[in-house]
Amino acid sequence: MCQRICRASLWRENINTIDRRRRKCSLQSAIFLTVGVVLAVLFAATNIVQWDTDITFTMPVSSDLNRPAGVEVSEFIMNTPEWQERKEHIIEALSSGCNFNSFSVTTHKNLRVMGSYVPEGIFYVCSTQKAYINVEMAPEGGTKYLCRESYGENTREVRRSPFRLAAVELRSMQPIDEVISAPGLICSIGHAVDVVRSNWYI
Repeated sequence: MCQRICRASLWRENINTIDRRRRKCSLQSAIFLTVGVVLAVLFAATNIVQWDTDITFTMPVSSDLNRPAGVEVSEFIMNTPEWQERKEHIIEALSSGCNFNSFSVTTHKNLRVMGSYVPEGIFYVCSTQKAYINVEMAPEGGTKYLCRESYGENTREVRRSPFRLAAVELRSMQPIDEVISAPGLICSIGHAVDVVRSNWYI
């Protein structure tokens, strides 16, 4: 009799243990699935653009200057096929801003996709037809040039001297490190970097 009771008790205990394990596994599976879905949605939202709508260039307005500074893009993201496609559309849109206006540079602050701002800190130099991202500047000293700059309805004058530019050139996807000493480029690139970093003010 005692053996039957012990066996029945042991069987109930095993069933309860199995049920607890199943519930725990089910809960863990649900959590992993939820986290996976959230990560997939976030990745899609930040890195993949639905190209049935264009990236469009909008004319500069003063309120653009109040937006956060452009973000850098990691090497890993830049090498994904989705971002490779995205950057081609960004370059095309920035180039169109040059073609239809008398700008020396265009920046990500004038780009919209599906009504949203483009966050990547990118600028395009109209005269050289080159786009740059992940930019660092270091002063080199030397002659200072008077630069007359405008953004939207705002204009200013600022003196700029040669500087070393480190960045990634988007078309070739190659890092560059060079001293910018031509007066026109000193003014236009310096102006663009200030806008991208939200440091352009009167």
